[in-house]
Amino acid sequence: MSKTLVLFDFDGTLTKRDTFPQFVFFSQGYFKGLLGFLIFSPYVFLFLAKLMDGAKLKEKLVAFYFKGQKEEELNLHGKVFIEKLSAESGFNLNVSKKLENYKSQNHTICIVSASLDIWIKPFCESYGIDYLCTELEYLNGISSGKLKTPNCNREEKAVRIKRKYNLVDYSNIIAYGNSGGDKAMFDLATKTNFV
Repeated sequence: MSKTLVLFDFDGTLTKRDTFPQFVFFSQGYFKGLLGFLIFSPYVFLFLAKLMDGAKLKEKLVAFYFKGQKEEELNLHGKVFIEKLSAESGFNLNVSKKLENYKSQNHTICIVSASLDIWIKPFCESYGIDYLCTELEYLNGISSGKLKTPNCNREEKAVRIKRKYNLVDYSNIIAYGNSGGDKAMFDLATKTNFV
């Protein structure tokens, strides 16, 4: 029997904008949100100039914003954030409809995102679909401010997909993405959709 695997990037593909800064301001407040981006603005410029790896920048921001916070509280913020994003039309309607259509056909669906599991997990649980993303490390229920897994972007997307799925089991692999960070994922697909 023919099986289909559908892979979706999250930020800028399913959503209209990058969700990391949105979640930061939502969960940490305007002052701390702005302060962090001001403190790390030199690193942001290095990243934009392609002189610094995005994973390194993310590690610095994650440590500043989330270190010492309770896992339970962050998870609650993530759930409410996704609800707020949906209520405020933060999702791309056309792409979301495609996801729902694939779900109705009982295809295997996986969100593959560099975003944190804090908000990727509740989104995927609401749909009953798989996810691969960047995970935050907790020690005794408290955020260490470090990443538990490598930043799930570029080649890491392909690594994680191949680790989770036996791709030869799928006659169709459909991928949706919106940036160069999705190229390695696109290379695994039989059909690609640049959003």
